[in-house]
Amino acid sequence: MTRLLGWLTALALWGGLFYATTLTEPLILRQRCEIAKHARPDAEYQITRAEGLTPSAERYKGRFHKAGKTERLEWIQGNQLVTLEWTVIQRRGFFIHDGEPIIVLPAVLQTPLKQGMTIRMVRMAYPLGYYFIVVNKRGEIIGVLEIYWYT
Repeated sequence: MTRLLGWLTALALWGGLFYATTLTEPLILRQRCEIAKHARPDAEYQITRAEGLTPSAERYKGRFHKAGKTERLEWIQGNQLVTLEWTVIQRRGFFIHDGEPIIVLPAVLQTPLKQGMTIRMVRMAYPLGYYFIVVNKRGEIIGVLEIYWYT
């Protein structure tokens, strides 16, 4: 009888742990973006072209392209080619190589991206991920893109 109670207690604890984990995952994802908004950026870019990007909870596969100080991400979203292009204002450290595959998650977007907006890049704790915090000309944060480099 004691052994049965022990197994039932262990099973109840495992079930409770699993339930708590599934409830907190969305909160953890939101908090990661909030922390990244206030972190020191590893790079800063100015958007030169943003076409076809809409807010979405889906991840999209695309490619990173580099030509001098001009860099861009391209992916297909809803049968439409999305292009996000920028010039480098300042950058410390390493970034994705030309032609590398990436995964894009437009996590939070309040308004469409426009030419002249600033992107602040913050490296994730995950080794091959970046947050792109999009700031408008008035200095307000209007969006966050999650970029994963998966080579």
